[in-house]
Amino acid sequence: MKIISALGKHRLKHEIDYDILRYVDDYIVFSHNNDNSELIADTISDILSTYNLNISDSKKIKYKRPFLTEKSKAIIGTKLLLDDLEKTLFTKTTHKGKRQLTPNDIYNPEKLCQSFINKVKSIIADNNKGYSEVSSYIISVLCTRALDVLSSYKPNTKQTPEEELTLREAILIIFRLVFFFYSVNPSVPSSNKIAKTLITTDQFIKTKKAHHLEFFRTEIMSHVNKLKFHRQKNDTRNGFISLERLNIILATSEFGSNYLLQPSIFSYLEKDEVNITYFDIVALTYYFKNYPIYSTAKDILIKIAIGRLNENFNLQQESEQAHIFLDLICCPYITADLRIELIKKYLASYEPDEVFTDDIVSAFATELLNNFWFVKWKNLDLIKLLERKELKPVY
Repeated sequence: MKIISALGKHRLKHEIDYDILRYVDDYIVFSHNNDNSELIADTISDILSTYNLNISDSKKIKYKRPFLTEKSKAIIGTKLLLDDLEKTLFTKTTHKGKRQLTPNDIYNPEKLCQSFINKVKSIIADNNKGYSEVSSYIISVLCTRALDVLSSYKPNTKQTPEEELTLREAILIIFRLVFFFYSVNPSVPSSNKIAKTLITTDQFIKTKKAHHLEFFRTEIMSHVNKLKFHRQKNDTRNGFISLERLNIILATSEFGSNYLLQPSIFSYLEKDEVNITYFDIVALTYYFKNYPIYSTAKDILIKIAIGRLNENFNLQQESEQAHIFLDLICCPYITADLRIELIKKYLASYEPDEVFTDDIVSAFATELLNNFWFVKWKNLDLIKLLERKELKPVY
């Protein structure tokens, strides 16, 4: 109000001669001419200074109609690059009103990928922006194109071996680019998109082109293994595997024992359990399954989970405890003895006047394997989980 009052003395009427919007610590001024804009900016600065607040002149940015920010320019330029890439990778046709993408033969895939990356670098450099401005957009478009390719496949049309290789290469080119732009700017939405596309593509190849499955999974794991899982100085979770990386890991969980990540990646579990969340516990338990290679890491993880349950055991008031408890008693990847121990703990706390024999408790433990609470341990549909946005750190 003080700003509006001060500007009124200069015969400037709010919402007629100018308008001011505020977004966090930024002020956005709209006016009819540059002189008024300068006056308004100076007035805002003067009023703020009375509260010991200052506006940095170096951060002032002027835009004129038509409004087009550097980010908008970067996105527009990137879209043109993606359109050109699509024309190079695919031949577009229409079948029954639906767009069909047929992969083209690419002579040098590595050169194509590097050329695209270099062109993106040039665009963001010209607009004084970083990868964060365009990476999520690129990943979203490329993942959509990958799914478009799969939906364009005609199951009743026999492909030659050469056509199958061309299809495989087109898909892998997309994933090479996707993983590059993800690696330079990881985010949860991007990881969800990648995970869903990975799972869908893997299922497609497994059912339609099974003889290419080993090559595809090996190629994907070469990219996953390059992601930075270890402690980083700027990691807000102090080096623990972040949510977006957990989503990527889970997307490869059905690849099988020949495509597992190195156990050393999970060495952080034994260093400090403070930042281990409920999601870490269930996600990694699902990923570890009963693979011997992860026995040490899983033992540490389950120990952390049990430790959480032993802290003032109260399932009625402690949400994290309730989630951990209910998921673990139905989990096929922990021992029957431990599940029985957890059930006895519950009965002692909430059914103290009832008598349950060991046989009855064992029967409970066996029956619970056929049920689930928050995590469907058997036949888990990861795509549905991703679509429902359940892969997020609630706790």
